[in-house]
Order: sequence, then C-alpha cells, then structure tokens
Amino acid sequence: MSETAASAFSTRLISLRKATKLSQAELAQKVNTSRQTIVRWEGGETSPDVETINALASVFNTSIAYLMGETDDPAPSQLSRVGTPGPEIQSNARPIQPENILMVPMVSPEIRASAGNGNSYGVDVPELDVVGVWPVYDPKLSAFYSSESLSCMTVEGDSMEPQIHDGDVVVFNHDPSWVSGNIMVVCLDGRLMVKGVVANGQGRPPILRSLNPDYKDIKITEESFFLVYGRVLKINTERAPKPIL
Repeated sequence: MSETAASAFSTRLISLRKATKLSQAELAQKVNTSRQTIVRWEGGETSPDVETINALASVFNTSIAYLMGETDDPAPSQLSRVGTPGPEIQSNARPIQPENILMVPMVSPEIRASAGNGNSYGVDVPELDVVGVWPVYDPKLSAFYSSESLSCMTVEGDSMEPQIHDGDVVVFNHDPSWVSGNIMVVCLDGRLMVKGVVANGQGRPPILRSLNPDYKDIKITEESFFLVYGRVLKINTERAPKPIL
C-alpha cells in the first residue's frame, strides 16, 4: 500500500471505528486480529491484507474504495465487498476470491507512458510517483507476483494499437531485464514510453518497435541512456462500447 493510501486508510479506520463506538479490542475481535495490530493500522505503521480490508468494509457497512480513500462516498457498493455478491447478482454467480486481488500501486496520471515517440518530463529518469492503488483481479498474476513487485501506469497515444489504446492502464513488473519481443515500459534519453523491445543483433542495443505500422522503429545508439522499468503483464481498459449504427 502506498504512503498516500496508507494515510487515507488509517484516518478513515479511526473515524469509522469511533463512529460505530467500537473499541480497538472490539474491532480486533470482529476481524480476527489483535488490538496491537489495530493500533499499528491506525498509526499508519502497517496495513492489512486484501481479505482483512474486505472484512473491515463489512464491519463498517462501507466500501473498500471508501476505506482506501479512493472515494468520498461511504455507501457500500453492491460489488465493493470482495466475494460478496450484491442482491441484484444471481445466486449462481462466482464470487471474487480475495487472494486473487492485487492492490497494485498506481503511478500519478500526470506521468504517462507514451505509446508514440516518448514523453519527456525534463529529467533523465522520470520519477514514477505513486498516488494510490488499483485493484487488479487476475488469478494467474497473483500466483506469481505480489502487489509490491508491480506498478500500473496510464498510457497515451496510439502507437501500440490494436493491443494498447490511448487511456488504457498497463500493469508492469519491476524488472530491468528484457526478452526480445516483449512489450516493456522503458525510458530512452529521458523519454518515457511503452514499446516492444526487439533484439538487434549480438552486441548491439535493441530496437523499440510499435504495433501500429504508422510508426517507425526507434533505434537505440551506444550513446543513448536506456532504462527498462519492467514488462507489461496486463492491460486494463476503461473504453465504453460504441454504437453499431
């Protein structure tokens, strides 16, 4: 959990506990933990796992998003409590298992990976400032990665279409190594990009390649500063469906 998210969580935990007139010991009993753990949560020293956040949302009849500071509306969403279907959902719907949810640190939307010729933020290596968390449901991803080993970032531009579109959010791991053909979040001479990294012969720097044929390959020279942040593992899209007529 990022520092910003942890601060919002501890503040709202204290407020909700006092509003419901629960002592720290009583709350600890309800979520099957110790009073000392509640003290550490409220002090911002540690934070609970996703399953316990789910339990806390149930105790306070609120949403996970409200607990995490992602919304100012305390009303519980029909889908806010992981694994608990709302009344409008059919009884045979499969609940989301908490262990398959990753709360991935979200890079500030002011810093975007360019699916184009690169965004320059006036520094050699852009700082990927985290401003919150993005819940990612992916059983395969959660089996191999922890939330701390991943980040997610907004993409702008169309050079990686049809796979990645303008405004999509990509989830990437923290690993500077690369395999030819993989889509990576990279920095080239201060320009932040999401591109395919392609081998260019033994001993030579790789090539950055787009999926959109309107974009030419970007060659990396021996003098270039090239940094790999990590490999893109998942693409989340917020695109609304378009009418067919």
